[in-house]
Amino acid sequence: MLAGGCMCGATRFRAEGDPLWQTTCHCRDCQRAAGADYVSWIGMPRAGVTWSGPRRTFHSSSGVTRSFCTDCGTPLSYETEDLPEETHLYAPTLDDPSVYRPTAQLYFAERVAWLEGLRELPGHTKGSKSEIV
Repeated sequence: MLAGGCMCGATRFRAEGDPLWQTTCHCRDCQRAAGADYVSWIGMPRAGVTWSGPRRTFHSSSGVTRSFCTDCGTPLSYETEDLPEETHLYAPTLDDPSVYRPTAQLYFAERVAWLEGLRELPGHTKGSKSEIV
């Protein structure tokens, strides 16, 4: 069982069952929906996902429904008519995101080009004035 929720804590989910897959998506739709360079997804059986709290859905493209917390705006899920038995959850919204283990990358051709050079940049333990590791 997985659990998670939004940034403000108002919207929560529980996901029963084993993950169907775990991946990152680099498509422009996911980038825009999340306001991020790519999105980390964990696919779960739709029948096992339950929600509580204020959540709104919207149709982001043909056959696709995304959801978010109406209080803080955290993106929460993706569902598509092409995969009617699945709910895709944003992996960073899991209470324990360390369980996420991606095995593939989708829409790799649409990735932002500068991701390739991130390993070469200095890494600070916290903010920009903290120790570099």
